[in-house]
Amino acid sequence: LSAPLCFSWGGVYRKWWVERLADTFRRLGPAFIKLGQWIGARPDLFPPDLVHAMESLHQNAPEHSFGHTAEEIERAFGVPWKDLFEEVERKPLGSGSIAQVHKAKIRRDAPESLV
Repeated sequence: LSAPLCFSWGGVYRKWWVERLADTFRRLGPAFIKLGQWIGARPDLFPPDLVHAMESLHQNAPEHSFGHTAEEIERAFGVPWKDLFEEVERKPLGSGSIAQVHKAKIRRDAPESLV
C-alpha cells in the first residue's frame, strides 16, 4: 500500500520503506528471504537502494533454535540427535534462508547411512 508513496516522496521516506520491506521479508520466512536475496542479486532489474537493502538478506538470515534443529534431526533420521552425534555446537556456524550449519562430531557407532 505504501509503495507508490515511496516512489513519489523519495528521500528519507524511501530509505525507511526499503529497510522495512527487507525486514518484512526476513520475518515472513524462507520463501520471502529467498525472493529478497534474488532481488538483492539483480541490480539490472531493481533500483540500487532496493538492491542494497535486500543484499542484507544474504548475510543476516535469522537463526532458529537448537531445539528446532534437534527436532528436525530426529524427524529425518528417526532417532534422537545424541544417538547420532557425540557433540553438536549449539550455535550455528552459519544460517541461510532455508538451512543452517552446525559443527558436529559423528559417533563411531552411528549408522553407516549417516556417514
